[in-house]
Amino acid sequence: MKFPVLDYIRAIAVILVTYYHVITYGPHASSFLGPIADFFDVLSFNEIVSLVLGNVLNLGGIGVSLFFLVSGFLIMKSRVGKTVGSFIIRRLIRIYPIAIAGVIFSFLFIVLINHYYCETPLTVNLEDLVAILTNSLLINGLIPTKMDSPIFGSSTIMPTYWFLAVIVKYYLVMCFVSTLNKERILTIALLLMLVSSSYYLFRTSNFYNFSPICSRIISDIAFSSHHIIFILIGSSIYINYRTRLGNSDNEKIQSIKTSFSDCIYPILIVFAFITSFYTLKKIPDFPLPADMLKNYFLSLLIFVVCVVCNRHVTKVCGVVRLVSNTSFSVYVLHYAFGACILVVLLNIDFLRNYLFLIYLITFTLIGLCGYFLYKFIEQPAGSIKVK
Repeated sequence: MKFPVLDYIRAIAVILVTYYHVITYGPHASSFLGPIADFFDVLSFNEIVSLVLGNVLNLGGIGVSLFFLVSGFLIMKSRVGKTVGSFIIRRLIRIYPIAIAGVIFSFLFIVLINHYYCETPLTVNLEDLVAILTNSLLINGLIPTKMDSPIFGSSTIMPTYWFLAVIVKYYLVMCFVSTLNKERILTIALLLMLVSSSYYLFRTSNFYNFSPICSRIISDIAFSSHHIIFILIGSSIYINYRTRLGNSDNEKIQSIKTSFSDCIYPILIVFAFITSFYTLKKIPDFPLPADMLKNYFLSLLIFVVCVVCNRHVTKVCGVVRLVSNTSFSVYVLHYAFGACILVVLLNIDFLRNYLFLIYLITFTLIGLCGYFLYKFIEQPAGSIKVK
C-alpha cells in the first residue's frame, strides 16, 4: 500500500526545519559553528521572532515532530514480515552512511570557512577526530569528548543529530515488535514512560553524582525514551489504518472491527507521552522546550488529518516528491552547510542589501547539496540488498 500523502508531510517537515534553523542562526551557535557565528547579525531578534512565528509556534519543533510521526508510521510498515536481523541491518544501512558523510562534510565546511574568514588554524587534532567518530556513530551524547579546538566549543558537531540518535534507539525498540500488534506497542510505550519518569527519582537520589558517565547515559536514555513514545503514536496510527482496510498488501494483520476501541491505543500512548513530559519537566535543566506539547500536538493533528485524507490523494507532484525523497539528506546537511553558504553570501558586498536573495540562494544550494548527497550516498546505500 502506498501513502502519497506522506510525501507532502515529509516535504513540509524538512522545509519547516531548514527554514527555522537558517533564519535563527546567530552568535549563540558559536559552539557548533565557531567564530563565523558572529556574522549572523543581519536580523534583529524581533525580526527573527516575526519571521519564524516565534510568538505563536516553534516551526522547527513542528517539523521534527512530523518527522517522528512519519518515521513511526513507515518503520512499523517496514518492520512486518522481516526478521530482527534483516530489519535492523536494513535500517542501520539506511541511516549510518548518510550520517557519517554528513558529519565529515559539515566538519570540513566549517573548518574551511572559519579558516578563510576568521583565520582560525587549519588543523585537525586527535580530539577533533574522536568527535567526528562519536558524532558519526550518533553516540556523542553518551561518550562526550573534550574539545581542544579553536572552532568547536562542544563535543557536538551536528546539533541536529539528536533526532537521528533517537531514531536509531527506536529501531532497537522495534526489534521487539514483529506483527501489527497494538497491545505490544502500547506495552512498550508504557514501559518507556516508566523509564523516562523514573529519571526524576534518579535525579533526586544520591546516585546522580556517583558517576558522571553513568548519569549522562541514564539521562540520554530518559530523553530518548520520551521521544520514542511519541514516535510510537505514529506506529499505532499505522496499525489502526491497516486494520481498517483489511489485508490488501498480503500482510498478516489482525481482524479488528472499526470502532472506538481502535482509537483507545493511540490515545493511551498520547497520555503516556503527556505523563512523561510533565514528569521530566520538573527537572529544571532537562532539555525539553516549554512549548513542546503545543507544537507536538499540532503536528499530531496535521498528521492524523493527512493520513485520514490519504485515500483521496492519488498523485504527488514532481517537486514535492523530489523534496520528500531528499528530505533526510537535506536534514543531515542543512545546519552546517547552510551556515557556511550564508557566511559566504553575506561577505559579498553587493548582496548584503538583498537579504531575501541571500536567503533564497542559501535555501536553493542546501536543496541542491542535499540532492547530491541523496543521489550518490543515500540512494545507493538504500538499494543494498539484505536477506
